[in-house]
Amino acid sequence: MNLTYNFVESGIIFSITGALDLEKIKFSSKDFSKQSEAFNFVSDYIDQFKSSPKKEVLLEKFPDLEVSSAGNNLDFLLNEFEKQVIFRKTKAVIQDLQEDLKVNPKLTLPKLISHLDDIGIKYDKEVVVYDEGTLSRFEDYEKRKELRKVGLGIIGIPTPLKTINRSGVGWLPGQVTSVFARPTVGKTWFSIKTAMVAMKYSRRVLFISTEMPADQINMRADIVYGHMLGYKFSHKKLKRGDLTQEEENQYKKFLSESSTKRLFVCDHVDEDSLSIPVISKLVKKHYPDLLIIDGMYLISGDKSVREGWRQDHKIFQEIKNLCLGRNISAFVSTQATRDAGNDLFTPPTAIQVANGDALIRASDVAFSMCIRDETTSDRLVQFQKWRDDELPAQYAVLKWDVDCGDIEELDVKVGVQQKKKSIDNKEEDLF
Repeated sequence: MNLTYNFVESGIIFSITGALDLEKIKFSSKDFSKQSEAFNFVSDYIDQFKSSPKKEVLLEKFPDLEVSSAGNNLDFLLNEFEKQVIFRKTKAVIQDLQEDLKVNPKLTLPKLISHLDDIGIKYDKEVVVYDEGTLSRFEDYEKRKELRKVGLGIIGIPTPLKTINRSGVGWLPGQVTSVFARPTVGKTWFSIKTAMVAMKYSRRVLFISTEMPADQINMRADIVYGHMLGYKFSHKKLKRGDLTQEEENQYKKFLSESSTKRLFVCDHVDEDSLSIPVISKLVKKHYPDLLIIDGMYLISGDKSVREGWRQDHKIFQEIKNLCLGRNISAFVSTQATRDAGNDLFTPPTAIQVANGDALIRASDVAFSMCIRDETTSDRLVQFQKWRDDELPAQYAVLKWDVDCGDIEELDVKVGVQQKKKSIDNKEEDLF
């Protein structure tokens, strides 16, 4: 199928539905041979109005756009566009050096090979040219500078922890963040809170649940997100079908007004197990900014790898590669090992985590959780690893009233001594 330049470029223009699609386009307007002005117009329009222009607006302003190209898959069009860009650049290099080749082919040939090699490297997805003589990284810096002036003043995805947000940098693309704790401490609730904060600030989230069915995840998400938006209803009562009339009214109002379509929950895949290849397909399909895997230790590994530690390293390295390759951030939770004992009041250490060394190696940020003490339901977060910059704090304390969805970091000093409480003797909880 021989597609014209205008057909492919017009199709790309029509297929851009918002900022997420723009992020997928790793080309500049200079790479467009026919529709560079249209591409700049769409980019500026989305920056200003946070939505893409309608087809009628585009056709009125750019009547040479090829209408028949609308409706094609953007990934397909970008793949064809890359071929066309490489062809045009290669042809231009050969034409520029054509006369030199006639005069002195022996001296010109190395120059021709070098220029062609530069084109190949530029569009090689596996490497990035460091010293290419452009100001692109300064432009990236200016974008980060502007981000610090709006909203929460955070580069990346806002987090549930003020301690991290105050640093000015949240969850970043390519980054893996991990949390681990003993059973019943609340990893799933914290994962849901992480998802809801990202969703509130217009990020798309893919939530993989290996332990809990999607309807229960959604119910908890209702409680947490509802509280963030000012609604009040009880998780216990919602689960038991025992809301008061006022709570029912609040719940119906919340559901009718919540229509972001930015959270995607998966608890199984038909005729397959939840494995990294399956998760990778889901990421490719839904384009999340943030991937959350609750219960990382239950993700299926490669059956051909027998040793458990090799399996763990392979799984976490694949998660890291997925984040780097798709330019997304990941947040994963897992269990502390039995080495941590039945102590719910002391944060597990890095050597007391399921998947142990593999998780710590792959994580850019890692922290553990425990119950603060017997006098409160608060949760204590201890930072175990912080790859870049200075560690923001040793500890953070979370207010923990999950029945109404109230999970917030408290500005309190953290005591170093923790009392002990056995998991086996723990009272009925909400987690």
